[in-house]
Amino acid sequence: MKRFISLTLALLMVLGAMALTACKKDSGKNPSGTTNSTAQTEDPNVNADEHFDVPKQEIGRVMTALTYNSTIPEFGKEEDESGDSVNYALVQRDNIVKEHLGIEMKVTSIEGQFGSMTSFIETVTNTVFGNVEAYDIVGAYCLIPVSLMVTGITEDLNTVENVDFSKTWWSDFIHDAVTLNNKTYFMSGELSANLMYNMHVMLFNTSLLENYSDLTKNDLYSLVDNNEWTIDRFFEIASALSLPSDTVDAASKIYAVGMSDQNQLDSFYIASGLHLFEIQDGSLAVSQDTTSNKVLSLLEKVKNAAYDSQIFNINGGTTGFKTNKEVFTIAAVKYVKTDFNEMRDIGLLPFPKYSEDDSYHTLLGNDHAEYFITTNVKNKAESGAFLETLAYAGSIQITPDVYYRIMKKQYSKDPDSSRMFDIIRAGTTTEFGILSYNLFEGGNAPASMFRNAVLLKRDWVSYYKESFESPMAKVADQLNAFFED
Repeated sequence: MKRFISLTLALLMVLGAMALTACKKDSGKNPSGTTNSTAQTEDPNVNADEHFDVPKQEIGRVMTALTYNSTIPEFGKEEDESGDSVNYALVQRDNIVKEHLGIEMKVTSIEGQFGSMTSFIETVTNTVFGNVEAYDIVGAYCLIPVSLMVTGITEDLNTVENVDFSKTWWSDFIHDAVTLNNKTYFMSGELSANLMYNMHVMLFNTSLLENYSDLTKNDLYSLVDNNEWTIDRFFEIASALSLPSDTVDAASKIYAVGMSDQNQLDSFYIASGLHLFEIQDGSLAVSQDTTSNKVLSLLEKVKNAAYDSQIFNINGGTTGFKTNKEVFTIAAVKYVKTDFNEMRDIGLLPFPKYSEDDSYHTLLGNDHAEYFITTNVKNKAESGAFLETLAYAGSIQITPDVYYRIMKKQYSKDPDSSRMFDIIRAGTTTEFGILSYNLFEGGNAPASMFRNAVLLKRDWVSYYKESFESPMAKVADQLNAFFED
């Protein structure tokens, strides 16, 4: 354990009872094999078997939370008079928590996204090793908690009174990904709107699609329903939509596919059902997918589309789609709110899968929060009640307002797009290999391996062996040692 802590510290230096009517989420559990025509499109009714176990009480103090400045905030701002519907849902969620626990709430939000992780980590560590009072809970950018976990300063949440991960307001797919040896040091669920806003999806311009092909939006929805929305079919469609660059001037060129950012290339790997790490016999192991023929085939398909046939607008950002220069774009749902909110002709699809026999998988993007409690919190039971009530209240307020009313109605321009959201959400996934980014030195984090192989036009076998095989095995050993300690 001492060896482990020293290594990580070096790294860090471098870098119910409620009188309310509850609406329970559609489960969002692990992906099913096929789509379901009866997927839920309206707010689900409360499940009478679901019971919120944290009693109404009067804690009678200010409870504190530390979080980061994310695109979609983690807590509401009562002084916000913009009329933002997400903020409204968050304020209502927060008010439920305050009333149920008899507390005031003080939220500190600081920089802490990808480029400022080091400063956020230092803020948290100072509350443990410095003379700084601990925050009752912390909601951090998702790549941060593993860095703190391995230093031994985050609490195993399975030992914290009032926290119950069997409840539906906690995310099963995250729990399954980050729990080893019956220990869970961070988690997320319906307390965070970012879990939904950071689902990677395929958006398309319905007008451009019909102007440049014989396909309609209904044709695409039918492909999804019939399990025919595959990587090959998508590239076939994209190729037919692409015009040779010598036939049009650059200003007039319409691309088949764009990306909000290059990180979206990661979706091809995850959507194909490929893994970086797997849990085998209770231990973390490097996935055999990393050396499979499937990943070799996928890489060649994506590289050909990106470079040989000029299907992709690799550097388009959000501008290309927003200015009607791209038929499809790969993006997180948050871009519908922040960048594409004035567009009217938008359809939405799950990411295409590798083969018809596969499930639809949705990559959960990095800009989402994972919650934890530090070991120096004085009253862990109260912190546990804070977390559990936030998650439960999120299932009452955030999910109905943000998912069912905003995403499935406001963002969905037709009933089929609304229905696609259910398929997308049901297939959402992440894994330890993604969330452990900070444990890898020298830019050898496997989360970016597929993306970089595309962008650098690398041969997969040599690239993996040179840069990733040894670091991945080392990190797997480190994590297993920590969880076994």
